[in-house]
Amino acid sequence: MIKIFGHYISKYYLALAVIEFFIIVAAFFIGYNVRLGDLFEEFNNHLNLIVLSAYLFSAISSVSLASLGLYQRGLAFNTGMFVRLLTSMILSLIAVSLLLFAFPDLKFGRGVIAYSLVFSFLGLLISRILFHSIISSSRLNHQVLVLGTGRCALMLHELENNHAGFFKINQFIRMDQKETEIKSDFIIDSADQSIYQLALKNEVDEIVIGMDEETNKKLDMSDLLDCKMAGIAVYDTPTFVEKETSRILVDQVNLNWFVFNQGFTRNIFSDKLKRLLDLIASTILLTVAIPFFLTVPIFIWLESRCKGSVFYYQERVGLDDHVFRIYKFRSMRLDAEKDGVARWASKNDDRITFIGKIIRKTRIDELPQLFNVFKGDMSMVGPRPERPEFIKDLEKEIPFYNLRHKVKPGLTGWAQLRYQYGTSVLDAKSKLEYDLYYVKNASIFLDLVIILETVEVVLMGKGAH
Repeated sequence: MIKIFGHYISKYYLALAVIEFFIIVAAFFIGYNVRLGDLFEEFNNHLNLIVLSAYLFSAISSVSLASLGLYQRGLAFNTGMFVRLLTSMILSLIAVSLLLFAFPDLKFGRGVIAYSLVFSFLGLLISRILFHSIISSSRLNHQVLVLGTGRCALMLHELENNHAGFFKINQFIRMDQKETEIKSDFIIDSADQSIYQLALKNEVDEIVIGMDEETNKKLDMSDLLDCKMAGIAVYDTPTFVEKETSRILVDQVNLNWFVFNQGFTRNIFSDKLKRLLDLIASTILLTVAIPFFLTVPIFIWLESRCKGSVFYYQERVGLDDHVFRIYKFRSMRLDAEKDGVARWASKNDDRITFIGKIIRKTRIDELPQLFNVFKGDMSMVGPRPERPEFIKDLEKEIPFYNLRHKVKPGLTGWAQLRYQYGTSVLDAKSKLEYDLYYVKNASIFLDLVIILETVEVVLMGKGAH
């Protein structure tokens, strides 16, 4: 894993993205030659324009691939991936066609696009087959030595079994005879050899301290320093899990961890830039969404027999616990909470109307929140704002829940992309682990990653209830 502006990126998927970028460039040249011929003669006359066209075509196609989640860690090679590849090609076709309409002097037309997309698809399919055959063989997994055999170590063992990251646990070191959670053949006692000797002997890449705080006091720090000086990375469990899964385990951290780790900072320049981008994005999207604001209210109004408001207003908690009114197209019956008791929305909720199901599935119901973004109550990216009634209970039951209010809430966010629709306190806790990752590592770069991946959520209808 490598860190780019605070966000962990898989170096293997990054390498795959670079390789596939040049596969698409090559596919463009092949498509150009098949459709028009005499590519080398054209090179002499229009070299710069042809190369520019090839790189623009590849950049658009690469963004389409990323927006369909094709560079997400752990993506399985199955029918779903095939569908994503096809969908990304369709998105590329639409985007390139719009580019050609805007810049007709570029050196390719519809025929070149068609051939290039076909050759791109074939090239990408081959690259994916090769990539996943290498990934599945575990040859890329880095070797990990886990100190401890208790609850933390068991959790790391489960992550390994669930293929949550590119790592393989080489050995568990029993640091305390009372720790008996792990049942594995790969357990050795710490008394046998020093950690440094064990790390060198087993040729491990990383060491993870998977013990409770009391057992940690028994560690020989000079031994760990020797490991670090030998080029072996040393992590505590929360930092290792953050690196491998892009979430922060709320049960494994304390205030010291938050204070002394990198991140959890706010930068005035970044805040101003993000606000400017929110204004630009919300203005553009509100303009594009005008047809929906003209038609959707009519359908909602007709289904309600011309009664009630077509919009839904509700109090939510935002930045620094500021309470604001959120706007949505109404998707539930007028009497959804007639007793005044706040309830979680659930799957197949009988309070949702027929039109409501459609606009929820397509996320159209959230378009009015663009006004919240324009006003400054929300951002395009951030944790989803929650109702004050729920927050009072959630802050009592979930550690560090209030930290999600240190950034502006958003239309889309890291938790929405990585976790299902939340309908309980347990779901709220799991989503918080992803929200905290965002709060810790917030940047314009991570916002762009989230916005790109949101395209997949909208197109595939993921997580909507």
